[in-house]
Amino acid sequence: IGKKIVPRFAHTGLGDTLVSIVKNHEQLRDVKHIELYCLPDMVDFYIKHGFTTDTGNMQLMRYTNT
Repeated sequence: IGKKIVPRFAHTGLGDTLVSIVKNHEQLRDVKHIELYCLPDMVDFYIKHGFTTDTGNMQLMRYTNT
């Protein structure tokens, strides 16, 4: 979904709507896991939508092309 909602849209329910659209999208119904990374201050928002910080042994990795 990307970065935080533009300030003028904060507290309008837009973020909730966008997450719901992704979670319920017909083409994603057979996807077992939806994974994302977010800033620490967004964790509670995603937990509210059923996401969890329990990712088993998964580790975020990044390669930066220089």
